Amino acid sequence: MWLALNLLILLAILCIYGAFLGADKARDFFNSPPLAIFWGLNILLLTVGLFIFPSLRRRPISFMLHAGCVLILLGSLLGSPTGQKWANKKLGREKIYKAAMVIPETQATNQVFIEKDNTWAQLPFQVRLDDFELDYYPGILTIETASSPPQRIRAIPNTEIALNNPPMTLRILDTFKNCRLSRDDSGQMFPYDDPGPGINPACAIEITFPNQTPSLRTIFARFPGHAHIDEPFTFKYNVVVSDYRSQLTVLENNQPALTKTIEVNRPLHYGGYHFYQHSYDAENAAYTILNVVSDTGLNLVYVGYLLLGVGVFIHFWFMPVFRRLRSSVSPSPVSS
Repeated sequence: MWLALNLLILLAILCIYGAFLGADKARDFFNSPPLAIFWGLNILLLTVGLFIFPSLRRRPISFMLHAGCVLILLGSLLGSPTGQKWANKKLGREKIYKAAMVIPETQATNQVFIEKDNTWAQLPFQVRLDDFELDYYPGILTIETASSPPQRIRAIPNTEIALNNPPMTLRILDTFKNCRLSRDDSGQMFPYDDPGPGINPACAIEITFPNQTPSLRTIFARFPGHAHIDEPFTFKYNVVVSDYRSQLTVLENNQPALTKTIEVNRPLHYGGYHFYQHSYDAENAAYTILNVVSDTGLNLVYVGYLLLGVGVFIHFWFMPVFRRLRSSVSPSPVSS
């Protein structure tokens, strides 16, 4: 019991220390050989406790609490790089622990890059990128002049604002994710959103000077300036990406097996791997970059947390409330 208590205190200290290391260094630290011995000792003590103390086996709640901790630790050890190497050797497989996958739009691949080993590997199935989408926060349109501070306007369609320096009325007509220019029958240039590949954010505005005919402008985020020679101001349009999504299809023997749209924190799970949205082609949105992570040991961790959570709920909340209710409805003893 004292050894278990000391190990729990040591675990708390290690967790505090690991919080200051950062994600990558903390992962390496907790997967190091000395810590592997520490986790194994914890599992051993929890398992031995189930046999030494018969009350733990007779009481379902206590059994759930201890068994949940054992499963969490076992699943975590199996999911570690060393644990997965051991599982691969015992099961005769070549499962990848962690890798990156780059997929051009409309193409499929099973090639993954293992950065730690600087090698390429193959998955037993292919993943195709059907479509890639970007969402933006409302852009900011900035008007700059030589004689006054910059004026910034949120680029929300149908917004109209009157400016004093220079005196004019500015109206936001529309915003575009992938803007292209074309000509109508009269030869007038007009912007439109191209559904094809690429990213080219822009904002269409209408400017009206006093006693003049309104004029149309298209302000591109990638090409700031947009000044006319006879005008004392320039425009800039800035946008920030709010979300990005990849529509993926898993192919088994060139046949679709699963289709899902993923984004950050909403991965695709298939064939023993999780596919996380990691990054993308910032220039043209022509490809997506995924993190491919093995799920070895994850089911044990989930079952362990389920047992631990249910056990804690019953032990610290349900049972005290149940006893209190039962005592409140029990008949009081009758005095003679």
